[in-house]
Order: sequence, then C-alpha cells, then structure tokens
Amino acid sequence: MRNRTGPGGWSWIVGLIGTLSAVACGSTTTQGGDAGGESRDAAGGAEAGAADGGNDAQGRGCAIVGADVCPPGQNCCSGVPYPEDGVCAPTCDMKSDRDTKESLVSVDGDAVLDKVSRLRVTRWNYRDQPNVQHIGPMAQDFHAAFGVGHDERVITAVDANGVALAAIQALHRRVERLETETAQLRDENARLRRESARKERPLSR
Repeated sequence: MRNRTGPGGWSWIVGLIGTLSAVACGSTTTQGGDAGGESRDAAGGAEAGAADGGNDAQGRGCAIVGADVCPPGQNCCSGVPYPEDGVCAPTCDMKSDRDTKESLVSVDGDAVLDKVSRLRVTRWNYRDQPNVQHIGPMAQDFHAAFGVGHDERVITAVDANGVALAAIQALHRRVERLETETAQLRDENARLRRESARKERPLSR
C-alpha cells in the first residue's frame, strides 16, 4: 500500500474506486482493449429496447456482435439480470433484491482495499472506437483479484459497486483510526508541553 500517514494519503484510492464504478457497466475488455472490438460499456436499463432485443440476423446479442445493433438512445446490457450475450435497453439496472440472493458471506474489507490498491488502472480505448478514451482496469485483472462474475472478460456493475463499497468502508475505518490516533497524540503533546512549561518556570526567575 502507498502512504499510510494520514487521510490525505488515501486520495488516490478514492479516485480509483470511482474509476471502477465508472467502467463497470458490462464492459468486456482484454489487455489491449475489447475482444476483437465486439463489446462495449453497457451504460444503460431495464426495459428492453428493439423488438429483436438487439440481436443480429443470426440471433447473437449485442454483447457478442457489438452495441451498434442497439437503436439510438439505448445501450447494450449484459450480466445479471440481463442475458450474457446482451440485450438493448435504455438503462442497465442491477438486480439487487435481498429476496433473490443466497449464500451471504461477510467480506474482509481490508483485504478488498489492499487488492484495489494493487489493481492496475490504465487509460485506453476500444479497438473499434479509437477516438473514445476510457480509464479503468482490465476485466481479467479484476476477475483474478476478486474472483467474482460470470466471465473473466466482463466487469459487471454489481461486482464493481460491491468492491468499491467494501473498499470505501475499509478506508473509512482506517481514516477513523488515524484521526483517533492523531487526536491522542495531540493531547499527549499538549500535556508534555504543559509539564515542560511548569518545570521551566523556577529556572527563569
């Protein structure tokens, strides 16, 4: 981890957490960009768009053939709760109802934060979108670090948001500890100064 000396030392990781959430909506990436230019960020929602759902003539979804099959104003959504091959929709909502979940296990936020700090974040563009720049991690690196999601080529919003929230909570706890320690040190320093001042008074007469 980098600077642990105080709250200011964590500003870089707050930016990294924001980056994770920003690039997470269904992005399918490889180390050089997307897989042959066949995928995009899915930034959009729950209502299906075109009558064909964004499929091409062979029935392949937008996450396979590319978001260009989606009509204007709609985005390619893939991953829970959307089909893996993608569907066109205005916005990509996340399925997060507690009644749909099981096997809940507590998360070690400090371990998540440490992994986030080591996650490589770069500036890049998709191969078929050379003029559109993005900043974020590679999906394969994210999958290797956290072991979540259905496909190592995809970072879904539900997983990126979960990682970000766990890291933020851990960061908050660390900052609180540092603030408490700083306050204690200031109190101790003030006490020592008072004692030193009392001892010096007789010598100054």
